[in-house]
Amino acid sequence: MRVLSLFLALLLYVPFVVRQGVAAGVVGVEVSGNQRVEESTILLQVGSLVGKPLDLVKISNDIKEIYRTGYFDEVAAKIKEVGDGQILIFEVLEKPALRSILL
Repeated sequence: MRVLSLFLALLLYVPFVVRQGVAAGVVGVEVSGNQRVEESTILLQVGSLVGKPLDLVKISNDIKEIYRTGYFDEVAAKIKEVGDGQILIFEVLEKPALRSILL
């Protein structure tokens, strides 16, 4: 459900950005919220590339692929406007290292 709501939010946001005359190219891809999992491990799952236009289908697939690693409870994508395009930021919440201790 969270992925669907993110997808719908992006679907409404991107046409607005294009109509406003802002360059629709990705100028950076970043990860935030990771503590144990390396950023490079996360970015290996991402198909959205710097220099390419924002693609909602690709972003949705990126989120699914990051979830598929099994390391995260939550994954979300945000778009940050900068002067010459957008920075795509994947915000993650890692699963706890230990879920419980049985005595």
